Amino acid sequence: MFALFLTLTAVAAPIPIYGTLQTSSAPLTGPHVVTATLRTNNEVAWTDTQTLSLQEGRFAFAADVPKGRSTLTVSVDGGPESEAIPLPGGRRSVGEVEVTVPPAPPRPSPAAPVVAWVNGHPITTLQFVPIAQRRVPKNGETLSLAERRDTLDSLIAEELFYQEAEALGLAQDPKVKKLMANTLVRQVMAEDARTHDITDEDLRAYFDSHFEDFVTPEKRQIKWIRLKSTSRSADENQRLADYLHTQLKEDPSRFLDLARQYDESPYSRRGGDLGFISLEGKPGIPDAVVRAAFELQMDQVSDVFQLDGDLVLLLVVKKRYRLEPTYPQMKSSVLRTVKIERAAVVQEELVAALRAKSVVSIDDETLLAADVTRGGSSHNGSRAPQADPSEEEAREEEPTP
Repeated sequence: MFALFLTLTAVAAPIPIYGTLQTSSAPLTGPHVVTATLRTNNEVAWTDTQTLSLQEGRFAFAADVPKGRSTLTVSVDGGPESEAIPLPGGRRSVGEVEVTVPPAPPRPSPAAPVVAWVNGHPITTLQFVPIAQRRVPKNGETLSLAERRDTLDSLIAEELFYQEAEALGLAQDPKVKKLMANTLVRQVMAEDARTHDITDEDLRAYFDSHFEDFVTPEKRQIKWIRLKSTSRSADENQRLADYLHTQLKEDPSRFLDLARQYDESPYSRRGGDLGFISLEGKPGIPDAVVRAAFELQMDQVSDVFQLDGDLVLLLVVKKRYRLEPTYPQMKSSVLRTVKIERAAVVQEELVAALRAKSVVSIDDETLLAADVTRGGSSHNGSRAPQADPSEEEAREEEPTP
C-alpha cells in the first residue's frame, strides 16, 4: 500500500512525489521493479519502469503531461497501483518517487513442522510425509537424507510452479477458478459428512417415501416413419402414407427397410428406431407419439395420424416391464442419492453464507445484452460451436430390425 504526497512549489518547478511501500511479499530483499503510469482522461498516456536494487531508492521521471484530467499512479513488483495523484495538464512534469521497502514480516507459524521454505512459503511434514511414505527405501528400512531430499525436490518444484503461475495471473483462469471452487466445496462436504451420520433407518425411510423414484417404469421400443409436409403436397403425402400403412399391415417386418427409405427424420438411418421410451416421455420425442405407442400391442402398426402437419406411422416392437426393487437391492443407490441431495443442501448453505458477507453487484443491462443464442458470438467475436440435438438423440441406441 502506498502513501503518496504531491508538493507543488511553482508552476515551472519539478513535482516531487514521495511514496512508502508496504507489501506482504517475502523475502523483501530486492531488486524491486517500480512502474509509474500517467493517465489522461482515463487513457494511459505514458509509463516508465525502473529497477531499484536496494530496499530504499528513488524513482525519477519526466513526462510531457497532455491537456486534460491527468493522474499518476505507482506500482512496485507488479503489485496494486497506488492512489491516483492529480497532475496539471499541458506542461512538462518532473518528479521523484521515493520507495522504502520495510523488512520482511515474521514468517507465520505453520500448523506442522516445516521441512523447507520456498520464497517465504512453508512446506510442512503434512505435505512431505504422505509422499515419502510411498517411496521404498534403498536399504529396505528407512529413507536416507539423500532420498528424503530427492522426494522434497518434487514438492519444491511444485511450489515454485504454483508461485510462478500465481505471479502470471493464472489464478484468474476460468478452469483454475472452477478447480479451486470445487476443492472448497469438496472440503466443506467432507467436513459435513464427518458430522452428519446417515443410518440404515434413514436410508430405509427415504426409500419408502421415494419408492417410485427407484422403480423402473415400463418402456416400449418405438419405431416411426415421419413424412414431412414440406416434402410434397398434402394429397401426395397422404397417398404415400396410405401406401406404407398397407404394406406394413401385411408385413410389419418390412418396417426397418421402409423407414430407412421413406422416413424424413434424423432417425431414418436407424430404421425409424426412437429407442425404449417410458410413458413419461423422452426429450425430443413428442408426447403424442409416446401416448399413441402405449395404446398399441406388440408388432401392431398404428393408423396414420398427423403430427405438426406431418404424417406419422408407428410400430412397437419390444416391451420392458415395470420393475419394483426391494430395499436391499437398492440400498447403495439410496445412499448415493441421499448423499447427492445432502451435498446440494450443503452447497446452497455455503453459497448463502458467502453471499451474506460479500458485496455482489449485477449489471442487468449487460446481462440482457449478452448473446446467449446457440451459435451466437462469444466475447471475442468468434462463433460458438453448435450441436445438433437430433444427432445426439440418434446416437443413443442401435437400430433393431
